[in-house]
Amino acid sequence: MSNLRIPKDFFICSGQGSSINTCHAGSYHRMLDMMGISGQNIMTYSSVLPSCANEVEKPTWLKHKDYRGAVLECIMSVCNGEESQLLSAGIIYAYTYEDKELIQCTGGLVCEINGNYSDEELEYKLETALNEIHQSGFNEEYLGSPTIIKRSFTPQERYGSVGVALCFINYKDE
Repeated sequence: MSNLRIPKDFFICSGQGSSINTCHAGSYHRMLDMMGISGQNIMTYSSVLPSCANEVEKPTWLKHKDYRGAVLECIMSVCNGEESQLLSAGIIYAYTYEDKELIQCTGGLVCEINGNYSDEELEYKLETALNEIHQSGFNEEYLGSPTIIKRSFTPQERYGSVGVALCFINYKDE
């Protein structure tokens, strides 16, 4: 067996923030605060879900001071911009299956898109990206129904950030 960790349970969150001073230490941090994850150090993953991945409610213990500074591993979409710009961030995910009856789960695919898109454009880009990834390495498997998480925001201060995230909170026992 390898020493690779296999993420298990995850929660979804989204948020936005704005600032008159700066993006990273301003609007981005305010976005993380609205998401309920500003007390953690964010580490981003690429876009594959293990078959055991399961969506759960966001745990309340994340806000406890004992978890301040902990590493929180996420698949995240963030868009940073300036006043009066439409900022959009979205994630789409779907599980893959061995059979067309969608019984035996083999894992899942996740795509993140961000930019200055309307809701319709963002959804189209997310669906197109998911289908492209599925066709370029997972086309022997059947794709289940996708879930889309999206958020848009037009900041009224100098800087703005909007984001959505799929955050892992534990790992499969081996």
